Amino acid sequence: MGTIRRKNGKFYAEVCRKGKRKGKTHRTKSEAMRWILVTEEEFDTGVIPDKTLGDLLQRYGDTVSPQKKSHQRELNRIGVIQRDPLGRVRLVDLTAPVVAEWRDRKLTQIKPNTIRRDWVLLGS
Repeated sequence: MGTIRRKNGKFYAEVCRKGKRKGKTHRTKSEAMRWILVTEEEFDTGVIPDKTLGDLLQRYGDTVSPQKKSHQRELNRIGVIQRDPLGRVRLVDLTAPVVAEWRDRKLTQIKPNTIRRDWVLLGS
């Protein structure tokens, strides 16, 4: 069962199943209750896939990158990130400390401007 809390005049709904947690803020309590029911159903039926960052980047490279002028460079950059341990991190496990560890590790190997370009790609 999900929980609903009042937060800054709005309703924060949260669902936790099998160690996975998902939450969202809603304007009304009835919207929050509806969202909890739908989200619990998604968790129970397994609709939420365990995608990795590499999977997401692959989809981005297939759909968005071909429309860009520098798509080949972007595809090369996507391939580098996919081969890195960061590319194998599940999206539900992707947190700020994980990305900070990746950044710090990469700073010892490549120049800061290259990391900035990778960061822009991840932000897209």
